[in-house]
Amino acid sequence: MSSNSTIGVPGAIPLPPPGMNYLAIIDESLPFLMIGATMGAVLFAMLLALVFFSTPSMRLKPIFILNVIAVWLGISGAILVVYMESQTLKSPSMSLPPSLFITYAVVDSITPLLADCVLLLRLVAVYPRQRTPRYVWLTIIGVPVAVKIGRFINIVFYLVHQTQNIDTVVTSRTGVGAASMVLTVLPNVKIEWIIQVFDDLFSSGLFLWRVYTEGVFKPGQSVSEKVNQLFWISTYNFVFPVLLSLAQIIVYTINEDKYYLIALYIEQANFYFTIMGLVFATVWAAESRWEDSRFVGRPMAGQLSTARFAPGARRSGQKRESGQVLEFVPAPNESMHSVAGESAVSSTPPRKPTDRSRMIENSGEKESAAV
Repeated sequence: MSSNSTIGVPGAIPLPPPGMNYLAIIDESLPFLMIGATMGAVLFAMLLALVFFSTPSMRLKPIFILNVIAVWLGISGAILVVYMESQTLKSPSMSLPPSLFITYAVVDSITPLLADCVLLLRLVAVYPRQRTPRYVWLTIIGVPVAVKIGRFINIVFYLVHQTQNIDTVVTSRTGVGAASMVLTVLPNVKIEWIIQVFDDLFSSGLFLWRVYTEGVFKPGQSVSEKVNQLFWISTYNFVFPVLLSLAQIIVYTINEDKYYLIALYIEQANFYFTIMGLVFATVWAAESRWEDSRFVGRPMAGQLSTARFAPGARRSGQKRESGQVLEFVPAPNESMHSVAGESAVSSTPPRKPTDRSRMIENSGEKESAAV
């Protein structure tokens, strides 16, 4: 498999004059710079939303901690990409330090695996061991665990091989050149892409099926609201990661020497979309708990007044025993009234107006109209 030396390794061609750079290098580096800058800003905003909508008890759970770690890894990866590509554009004659390539390789390879581990925790939550048959539970949980172990072993081989050949990677002088050399030489990247597609299909499919069949929604929601929430959960946790993973594999397989950069761009976008989909589902759950913790017990606007009767309570006008309380819960903007007080409705029915009272009312209305 031949490497793209004319594009991926700009050190093989003469350096441009000081203060200038080749258009080929700019065309390669600028998309990575734009993807890293925009996606990093979005991840920072989602981190703030995750912290804001979470409750103190939720922040102690493993799934929340893993979400925060995944977001910080995504932000760190965006910072590394922006720095590497900025240095490439500003100083094409300077080689980036080897530690920078190794650090980015660790972040780029570990973060998708961590995101899928969070999805595994959600799978355990919707398929509890107590209510799931033993063999079914072992299959549902065992397959993703085995796949993730295989992915971790593949990542270790990839990092070891890249560390041993770091001198060759550094001679490329650019992050794009290093990525192209790693992609065209090492098979571990393509293996990770294929296994990741299977892992996402299996875990996300089972999770969405459980949510759809069991109806894991807030009580009182309409069908349209449930469909809307299911659509967004499936979009961020299933559609985007799986379709982007398939796209990068198909594009690279069509012509690896010509379209490898497009595959790298798609892989870079998929890296951030995976984290966003992960955080979106967590923010959705956290927002529901945040709303419930702040509005529980408050009547909704326009809610009618309801009466709560204690056991054994009798109608007004009769003597109530001690402990038997008849209380009245008003709607918003209403004052609290006691049933036994003077403002309570009288047990005697209202009298019908007589002919004399009607005549008095009619004459009063005529006088007021004349005035």
